Amino acid sequence: MREDFLHYYARNYFKTNGWTLLAGEYPNGSDDELYPLFIKDSTKPLSNITDHRRHSDNKIVPDLVVCKEDTVLIIEIKPKFNKGDETKLCDLFALRYDELVNAIEAHIDRYFKDLKINLLEAKILPCLGFVNSSYKKKESFAYILFTGDKGTLILP
Repeated sequence: MREDFLHYYARNYFKTNGWTLLAGEYPNGSDDELYPLFIKDSTKPLSNITDHRRHSDNKIVPDLVVCKEDTVLIIEIKPKFNKGDETKLCDLFALRYDELVNAIEAHIDRYFKDLKINLLEAKILPCLGFVNSSYKKKESFAYILFTGDKGTLILP
């Protein structure tokens, strides 16, 4: 199954189950529904790329960011379990958590002014999405597993 289909199915799953879509970027960088969340490395300079989004070296742009009540999911989606995405999320949460929270806060302030969520008290969780298969579950991760066009969310 293609990554763009899974991304579409994930959005539908979260919308129909009462989650708010905060940020996202379809594969290949095109999106007409959401703005991407840019988690910039404050220790790295801006790169030489001159575009309106002000890319920085070592930036991270999650595939999808959703929230419901006091839970925020930072989601990476691939057709199969991807160890690289798992490592990227582990590093983000272990080494750059403050940058993640600051990026979410700035994104909400800019695009969701009426959304009330206390990020200091919220559960912000890494989440991997892929077609249901065997994988070694990490205790601190959420998962959205796909069977056809249906998703199942597993929270820690």
